[in-house]
Amino acid sequence: MEDSIVASYTALLLGCLCQGSQINVTTVRQHLPKGDFSIMTEMLKKFLSFMNLTVSITVKIILLSWQP
Repeated sequence: MEDSIVASYTALLLGCLCQGSQINVTTVRQHLPKGDFSIMTEMLKKFLSFMNLTVSITVKIILLSWQP
């Protein structure tokens, strides 16, 4: 699980570095296994699902514990 989180944050960082810089896009692409961003987008989709799940659980816990 920790590896997935590190990979997701790395994908976020690389995505930020690629914004507005075609040179960075080309450099990152050259180092990706398939030469495209599909592996990064899959990691980010999994990360988003995980974050949505944890937020949902956290909200439920807060609502259950906060009863006047």
